[in-house]
Amino acid sequence: SNALRRHGRIFVAGAGLRILFRLLPLQVPIVAGWMIHQLSHQAANLHGPGATLVGLALLTGLAAYGSDQLRRRLDRDLSGELRHRIWEAWQQASPSFRASHGLDRWQTQTLPFGGALGDLAANLAMEGLAMACRMAYPILMLLWLDPWLALLPLALVPVQ
Repeated sequence: SNALRRHGRIFVAGAGLRILFRLLPLQVPIVAGWMIHQLSHQAANLHGPGATLVGLALLTGLAAYGSDQLRRRLDRDLSGELRHRIWEAWQQASPSFRASHGLDRWQTQTLPFGGALGDLAANLAMEGLAMACRMAYPILMLLWLDPWLALLPLALVPVQ
């Protein structure tokens, strides 16, 4: 929509942080494998994997906080824009319409819906994109590691 184009930078940053929030926990099994590999050696040094796990936890928290703040800002901007449009429509309405409906009644019926609509748009767009990336990540990793081995699990994807 036109409003999303105007707030594109906020949306892209929020969606990027939400994707990061969804993909970072998928790295924990890789780090766990690195820990097991380190433990199998005689001179086990777990500082690297331990620091990586702490870093993953911190980055996940920061990505969640940042994406939530940007989502709220986008929601607030979209809701404010909708309120502004409602006010402009009210000012252009005929005097008989204004007299019969009343501004207070009209606002109480339309503004809560506008706020919910802005929240839905922000959540649906950002979270939908993040979940699509999260679902594609294991498939891309399988194809990158071994395309022939990836054929077996990928054969089950259309069934699901």
